[in-house]
Amino acid sequence: MIRRPPRSTLSSSSAASDVYKRQPYDLFDTKTCQIFIAGGNDRAWKRLCEEVGKPELGDDPRFLTNADRQVNKQELKKELEGVFAEVDGEAFCEKLLAAGLPVGPIRNTEDVMSHPHTLHRNMRVEKDGYKSWGIPIKFSRTPGSIRHVPPKFGEHGRDILKEHGFSSSEIDDLFKKEVALDERKKA
Repeated sequence: MIRRPPRSTLSSSSAASDVYKRQPYDLFDTKTCQIFIAGGNDRAWKRLCEEVGKPELGDDPRFLTNADRQVNKQELKKELEGVFAEVDGEAFCEKLLAAGLPVGPIRNTEDVMSHPHTLHRNMRVEKDGYKSWGIPIKFSRTPGSIRHVPPKFGEHGRDILKEHGFSSSEIDDLFKKEVALDERKKA
């Protein structure tokens, strides 16, 4: 059975919330990683169907328009899950991106920090044992940089307590009772 929404249920006063009504707009598992696909408009949907080798989905009455896909999003997700389950997510994303479709692999922090693009943009900072992100905005005349690393856990705790009027014995007592810490607790 093809379900179609009444027109009024698809209108929104907020353009920002409309993006979440685009279908497909979801995470999908592939053989190698999760990917996120933002289906966009009806033309992008047709192109996605062609690129994934399922042009018949683009003509399926359940999925013809975004309104149809929104109402039938569970069936749509099931159809697409079957397509994506056997593909290499990274290669698949490259193919879809080359076709102009909004898609991307989901990466963990380690993957992002070692990714060639991250390295090319000098977005990985290692300084005095500190590892983190670099400055994302790259101005040619005033380039950003990490000049100081953040303090280590508890590095300034005793000094801060002293500045706020605690005596040395009170501070020692707080650390003894583990109210204040200068090292992370081991799990």
